[in-house]
Amino acid sequence: MREWQVGDPIGDGNDLGVPDIGYFDYLRDKSDDESYERGERVHYSSKPEYSYDECIENAKRLSDNGNYLKAIDFYDLALDMMYNDEVALNGKAECLCKIGEDYGASECYYELGFMNNYVRDDNESAVKYYRKCLELNPDNEKALNNLVLVLRILERYSEALAYYKRSKNNDLNWNWALCYIGLKKYESAIPLLDNVLKQSPHWDTAVDEKCECLIELNRESEAIACYKQFIDMLMYEDCYERALERLDLLSEIIPDDPFIEDRRERCIKDKESLEIRLQAVLNAITSYHMYNPNGLDENGLIGFIDYVSEKSGESIEDILRWYCAPMSDSFNFNGKCNEMFYYSHWTRILEMYGMY
Repeated sequence: MREWQVGDPIGDGNDLGVPDIGYFDYLRDKSDDESYERGERVHYSSKPEYSYDECIENAKRLSDNGNYLKAIDFYDLALDMMYNDEVALNGKAECLCKIGEDYGASECYYELGFMNNYVRDDNESAVKYYRKCLELNPDNEKALNNLVLVLRILERYSEALAYYKRSKNNDLNWNWALCYIGLKKYESAIPLLDNVLKQSPHWDTAVDEKCECLIELNRESEAIACYKQFIDMLMYEDCYERALERLDLLSEIIPDDPFIEDRRERCIKDKESLEIRLQAVLNAITSYHMYNPNGLDENGLIGFIDYVSEKSGESIEDILRWYCAPMSDSFNFNGKCNEMFYYSHWTRILEMYGMY
């Protein structure tokens, strides 16, 4: 008999001992097990049949013997125990390449690149794996995007730009632009920044980078016009805090321009007025909850909308516009609304008004 310290492995209520035989593989001696040599699939169970080290050892031996499919099984078992393990992913990728599964291997290398990029902060290794991924699958836009990002972080701008013609992804415009800026090729960066701003017109940093490029090219008047247009757009969108930040930047270029003083006074006044209106909306939401402590049922959204709009004196369209304000202002209206009212409810309201 073989004594058990804890547990009831065979489920018969007796945790003192079980016969010294293989019972559902619990006591099987794996040292002479040749089942994996016969090409049988590895079975998953609630109790691991092999340790991580055993899986890696078996996988390597099987791979050396040319049994790549079975080796992949063991690498998968190892990955179940240790997610995104570098040894197992590398081994699996090599086996997949041996059997002509280049797409699967490229995904393994992508995972390795992602892990080293975002988890381990090992950008040099990330570059190596992303490149291996792209060698096997040149159309992997995820790997291409991340590779450019890492190369830019490493300030290897020329290498990053070498991939420019291969990309079909407009999301890369931002990284390409920063690479050109890193190389001081400002003229090439500006059209890419314009593409970024077409997709994300409220992106402050893209505007700042564009204006800096224009200034470097001695096109100061264009930079001033760009800042002025952006500031007016922010004010129109009720983003006064961010408009004030851009006014500070513009004042470094044209400190005595009447535009700056005029917009600053209006921003401060309108910002204070807006915060009063936003607080009235939040007070209306609080009041609604006081009278409806059980929250909303599926049909209660219209009642909530009507109550908050009437109580605050604001239209639901304006409330939702403030709620969706790009890159929330300092008042954090969006966050405060979500704290007081389920995010899922706001999503449903936005859907009702075609804003989601």
